[in-house]
Amino acid sequence: MSRRIYIIIAFVLSILATLVGWSQTFIHKTWPPAHTALWFPLVVFADSYGGVEMVVLSLIQFPVFAILFTLGIRRWRVAAVSSALGFIYALIAGIAFMMVGSR
Repeated sequence: MSRRIYIIIAFVLSILATLVGWSQTFIHKTWPPAHTALWFPLVVFADSYGGVEMVVLSLIQFPVFAILFTLGIRRWRVAAVSSALGFIYALIAGIAFMMVGSR
């Protein structure tokens, strides 16, 4: 596949991941820490539960990963970039889980 197709897929997946994350996290009156740590670890890092900050962080998180993917595939193979970004996200989510667990 061409890079253009990969870029389109990355941005579509980032929009879908944001929508699924919102549906899993924001359906509750109070946000469950585990869902927030899994879907939006940047919110846990910034400790910004509720309000505009939480919505903005959750809105830009996955598109930032799509932008990093787009920049990465210019130089490296798609599999390498996907693996690296997946590892980074898993690391961030794991740290967010530990932060939530220690509260």
